[in-house]
Amino acid sequence: MQETPRPLYHFTSPDDWINDPNGLVYHDGEYHLFYQYRTPRHWGHAVSLDLVRWEHLPVAIAPDALGDIWSGSVVVDADNTSGYFPDTRDGMVATFTHHKGSLQDQSINCSTDRGRSWTWPVGVNPVVPNPGRADFRDPKVLWHAPSGQWAMVVTGGDRLLFYTSPDLTHWTPAGTFKGGQPMPGAIWECPDLFRVPIEGRPGESRWVLQVSYLGPHTLAKDAEPISPGTVYFVGEFDGSNFVCDHI
Repeated sequence: MQETPRPLYHFTSPDDWINDPNGLVYHDGEYHLFYQYRTPRHWGHAVSLDLVRWEHLPVAIAPDALGDIWSGSVVVDADNTSGYFPDTRDGMVATFTHHKGSLQDQSINCSTDRGRSWTWPVGVNPVVPNPGRADFRDPKVLWHAPSGQWAMVVTGGDRLLFYTSPDLTHWTPAGTFKGGQPMPGAIWECPDLFRVPIEGRPGESRWVLQVSYLGPHTLAKDAEPISPGTVYFVGEFDGSNFVCDHI
């Protein structure tokens, strides 16, 4: 904390390169922060009791034969829907992008000890193989209580793809969202999906679909450069499809 020029307030990795925050989750009294770390990509890991003071833990997930570990999310499988936690009854499941060469797939890894160690499930990865897209990454997974299933939103280049699962392992393609692109040719990544209450209207809420974007891979000769940014859409989500209120 006293190293120059390390900031005193913002989180920094103990060393090396740091990028996207991943797997932000609260479990058993601790806030967990995973993050893109090192080259090739690993998941670094830290925990906090107050979101200000952080304890660095060993690397959570390291590259393997399927590739580097790119961005994703973590859920607490409180009811052991996955079947991976028969002894502890609950555990943490990380879903992330495996990247090797030009191929991007979605895979999982599991922890039974509050994220201190992680185990590869045997014979299941990738749980969502690439459907033939150059850009297919950054899965956000959540439990959708009304439909009683897990939902995943993952970027597919110029669109968002939705999948559903009963157990975090077997995923079925569901809806697609391609509305409101901020500009033609932009590449979407790092989506998030969450429900928020409507201020002043008790009992009412809407879903917010948030996504970052990069400029297109190629630009016309006279096109204006595109700066990266973030957009969000407000609407309804039924566990499989997102319908925007404004498109």
